[in-house]
Amino acid sequence: MLDFGEKHHLTSEIERIRMDYINTRMDMLAKSDVRCRRVIYVSNSLTK
Repeated sequence: MLDFGEKHHLTSEIERIRMDYINTRMDMLAKSDVRCRRVIYVSNSLTK
């Protein structure tokens, strides 16, 4: 899969969001208002 991505110049985009914004993102997911796969990244999200 990585070779395919490299061959076709595919890249990834990472968006880190804070836990206090997670409900907004979950609402978007429920409405099918997402165009890509989302991963919830929790590390360091509880510290300011």
